[in-house]
Amino acid sequence: MARTLLAAAALAATLGLSGCAGMRDPSLAQQEAADYGHKPTQREAAALIRGHLASTLHGTAYQLKGLSSITPAWSRHDLTVITYGYLAYYNVNIKNSSGAYAGIQHRAVFIRDGHIMKELTVRDGGRLEEG
Repeated sequence: MARTLLAAAALAATLGLSGCAGMRDPSLAQQEAADYGHKPTQREAAALIRGHLASTLHGTAYQLKGLSSITPAWSRHDLTVITYGYLAYYNVNIKNSSGAYAGIQHRAVFIRDGHIMKELTVRDGGRLEEG
């Protein structure tokens, strides 16, 4: 569990702001004691992602591929608020305006209690960016 939390913490650190004076990441003890909410199953996460894609792509066709395991994570929402939840990586291929699939995009979502709190794009090297 501690190893998973450490890995998730490293990934989650990219979800929030970084480099601001006075901001500290939650300690391992805080992460272990935190309430992460309901951990979604693979099926629940896939349904959340499909619903999110359907609402944000406004009818554009897509193929959801390669949903990863769901790992505990945390996200900083401003200078003081940290939210705990789960991170799920997935790949999606979206049709462009010409009707052809544009190529695989690597994305992730931050999930808390059955809701997608943030959508993230996975950049080269695994760096996560909002949006």
